[in-house]
Amino acid sequence: MQRLLDKDKTMYLKGVALLMIVANHAIGFPEWILPENMPIDSAIPWLFQLEQTICARTFKICLSLFTFFAGFGLSVKREKYESLRARLGKVLNIFVIYWAVVLIFLLLGLLLKEPMPDGKSLLLNLIAFGTGTVWTNNVAHVNVSFGWYLAFYSVILLLLPLVTRLIGRGLLKDVGAILAFSFFAGGAFYVFKSHTGLNFYNLEMSVVVYTPVFLLGCITERYAVFEQINFKVSKTNFNRPFYFALLAIVVLFFKTVRDWFWVLPSLDALYTPILVFSFAKVLEFRKRKERDDKGPTLLNRYISLLGRYSLGIWLLSGIFYMPARSIQWIVYLPRVSILVVVWTTLILLPPSVAIGRLTGRLKR
Repeated sequence: MQRLLDKDKTMYLKGVALLMIVANHAIGFPEWILPENMPIDSAIPWLFQLEQTICARTFKICLSLFTFFAGFGLSVKREKYESLRARLGKVLNIFVIYWAVVLIFLLLGLLLKEPMPDGKSLLLNLIAFGTGTVWTNNVAHVNVSFGWYLAFYSVILLLLPLVTRLIGRGLLKDVGAILAFSFFAGGAFYVFKSHTGLNFYNLEMSVVVYTPVFLLGCITERYAVFEQINFKVSKTNFNRPFYFALLAIVVLFFKTVRDWFWVLPSLDALYTPILVFSFAKVLEFRKRKERDDKGPTLLNRYISLLGRYSLGIWLLSGIFYMPARSIQWIVYLPRVSILVVVWTTLILLPPSVAIGRLTGRLKR
């Protein structure tokens, strides 16, 4: 049975998820933007509020998309990563890129006279701990602001054999166990915060949201869930791109409403697989059209390229949110929100490609 979510589609969807991340950071949080850099959209309050809502809440699904792809991809190669050596090698490959970005941040920080980390903070930052911004984690020194996710990914990769023992009892039992874990873990963190006043946001998101999504990525691949659903859907009148695009919009709408009102524990574990399936089906129809048109468009090639170098772009984008924000004006030059997002990827793609190729040579 042909895999619905193949390598090409995954790379393209990583590019889409990266655009969401950039929009989330660049537009979703106005308090991160210096007043003189504010997009001209802000002059129209209702429009800018809508943009903020979409970028901050709707596009927040981006990290769950990356986590799902990680679980799915590691499940494809689960035999390879049964070896601790292979898992350590994977982590090292990721951190070589991360350390290259850390060096760029430190050099720029010194050049721009940004507040620098002390020895302890620097050591923590080198393993992707203690990262963040002044506004999110009260980190008031130079660091790879969005590097915290690498710590989660590395831990779950190293503990992969233990983590995957949570699944393997059958599809329905596995899904039930994962959703129950997400619900009760969320409740436990809520009670803990209510009684102590302490808030470990990144740890909470990693345990409550991203671990279940990662596991769902694993079982989706292991049980060929997408392929089974696709086989049945393909025989119906609903097997059209319009319906899958509509399904994706509905899922994103519910995601936005849930995040806006905070009425339920995180449901990313529920709607991330639905969203990925919908996107994959739309891409399936696009692939057919590309075959008829003799190849993908320039835009589609660019998005796939963004997916290939998404890690570097993601990490480097934090340069514009260092404490003093000395060079933030560069990324907001277009002055229009959507153009800021595109411009960010355009200026960060070349250094990301360079880092990728340089670290690739070092690894060899």
